[in-house]
Amino acid sequence: MVSKDHTAPTAPTGLAVTVNQSQDLDFTWNPSVGAVSYDVYRAERADGPFSKVAETSSTSTGGRILYEDMTSQRGYTYWYRVTAVDAAANQSAPSTAVPGMRPSVNPAGRPQGLTATNDRHDGIALDWADNSEPDVREYRTDHFANTGTGFGLLATVPKGTSEYLDTAVNPGSGDYYYVTALNSSGTESGPSTVVEGFHPS
Repeated sequence: MVSKDHTAPTAPTGLAVTVNQSQDLDFTWNPSVGAVSYDVYRAERADGPFSKVAETSSTSTGGRILYEDMTSQRGYTYWYRVTAVDAAANQSAPSTAVPGMRPSVNPAGRPQGLTATNDRHDGIALDWADNSEPDVREYRTDHFANTGTGFGLLATVPKGTSEYLDTAVNPGSGDYYYVTALNSSGTESGPSTVVEGFHPS
């Protein structure tokens, strides 16, 4: 009589998460000896309760086990852990839990209230209202680049900075400007109203 295997694989190690080009989550971890598949669990809190969301045996190009989460709600942090399962259906202890969030892909709102005023001898001062969305990452300031291609990027400023001083504009000339906002996933808003600034000689 052949005895049944009751020895579970070792718990998976090295669980890590990255955001892929589709703005979904790629989880990878080291293979467990004897495992034929892995169960993926997800929870809203680090201490659970965890629910099984997938089973996988896929491997990445680096030989690590791979799971892509495309189902969690965007903009919310969840906690993930995995277990290894062998051919006899023995299940390992869970891996260490790690957090992951699928970024929001909804664009931020158009920046409002853009103004362009002469700042004495320094250039043209741009100012606009801070966006109210909590996941705004940065702002892009674009100007009419006079290169035959229309508007081009002038500067990028971080969240919390809703102003920019254009010191490159020549005295006695002016330029046209608009601003966009980027959220945490890199999705860009529509442009603000275009304004004209003039820098006297």
